[in-house]
Amino acid sequence: MDSGLLYIIGLFVVGMGFSLWALLRPDSWMRVDRVTWGWMLKGGRDAELSDGGRTWIRIRGVIGIVVTVIACGVLLSLRADAIGRADASDQQRTREEQRQQVAEAWGAAGDGIRVLVPTGGAASDSIAPEEVASTITGFQVVQDDGASPEYLRELPVFRNGDELVMRKDELATVFAGVDLLIGTTSVCDVSKVIVTSEPDRVVLDVVYATTASYGGSFTCTQKSIGNVGLTPVDLPEPLGDRTVALADGTTLTEIGSR
Repeated sequence: MDSGLLYIIGLFVVGMGFSLWALLRPDSWMRVDRVTWGWMLKGGRDAELSDGGRTWIRIRGVIGIVVTVIACGVLLSLRADAIGRADASDQQRTREEQRQQVAEAWGAAGDGIRVLVPTGGAASDSIAPEEVASTITGFQVVQDDGASPEYLRELPVFRNGDELVMRKDELATVFAGVDLLIGTTSVCDVSKVIVTSEPDRVVLDVVYATTASYGGSFTCTQKSIGNVGLTPVDLPEPLGDRTVALADGTTLTEIGSR
């Protein structure tokens, strides 16, 4: 518990304590008052408290309660605003750090990049890779069920085109067992990634779907975008020191460090 909250609690306890004392026990309160103000009374400290005096002390108690509640409310509001500003600043700093991580890794703006889960469409709904305006920018190794790289769980995740995955249990399922991310610049969704595991390399055959998550009035074969879509890939066995290549023999560059 921080010192600011302790101060507010202390103020509330003391203020409410004295105020309730005056409201409920005016005669007892007056005995304390006489220590300070008794010399001003004609009867000194033994002067009797009148009914009007009791009423006035009770009114002072009510006023004290109101003032204490208002003061503590204002202080709590100011504290909440300060905490909110600090949290917003931390969140903004985190977002900037994540954007920087994405930019360094994929050369793409952090606001535009997203995870595209393969749609798993039928063969009749697929397009040959050579017909797609796309560049596969590289791959990055995923560790600890998506906990590394750190920015991964902060990215929007799309599945089956424009279906945004929001629930945490669904996100955990998306990243469970994922070994690699590959980055594509195609408007086309990735239908599936066929993995062939060889002793010295892993070969990825990327099959594109006819759907386009990024939308537009064009077909997905007509355009390549600047933003990068990250597609998770499961491997039958750990990558280790092997290289990653495409079906046409192109070796992919590893992004980031493990």
